[in-house]
Amino acid sequence: MATMVLVHGAWVDGLPWYQVVPHVEQLGHTTVVIDRLPSSADDPADVGDLADDVAVVRAALDEAGSDVVLVGHSYGGMVITEVADHPAIVASVYVAAFWPPAGMSLLDLSRAAARAGWFFPTDGDVLAVGDVDAVHRAVAADVDRAAFLPIYQCMRGQSLASWSTPSSAPRRSHPTTYVICTQD
Repeated sequence: MATMVLVHGAWVDGLPWYQVVPHVEQLGHTTVVIDRLPSSADDPADVGDLADDVAVVRAALDEAGSDVVLVGHSYGGMVITEVADHPAIVASVYVAAFWPPAGMSLLDLSRAAARAGWFFPTDGDVLAVGDVDAVHRAVAADVDRAAFLPIYQCMRGQSLASWSTPSSAPRRSHPTTYVICTQD
């Protein structure tokens, strides 16, 4: 069986992954949830960037040992792309995630979303989310609003640096699966 390292997206923490954990562990796998990437915080002075997020995931991979299936959702795809050459990884899974080519940043890949008005740069340091209804429609329209509220309440600022850093997209030597979510 494998160890699944689960990497969350922007603005949130690992909370949504904890709904997945019992199902994965029931199948006999071990799970490691990345609870909080440094690029997301309440205070702009406390936020990290993509490299800081990569360091957290790389440390989790080092600790997990071998036979790791690395799973990233949304912004988490940027992070798992950067560690794709880690020797512990036997497979990567992108769940409605960004999978950048070398030289492309998340900002480059998401210009259309920025025009949609549900996130915007503030003070040049943090990307902030707009009102709850706009965010709900944009990122979780298929989730009941009442179920979305706890996730929204956990949302934090996201560093602009994490979105503007180009991917190095190192070469991987393991299979990769991309899960398309039509209502994500």
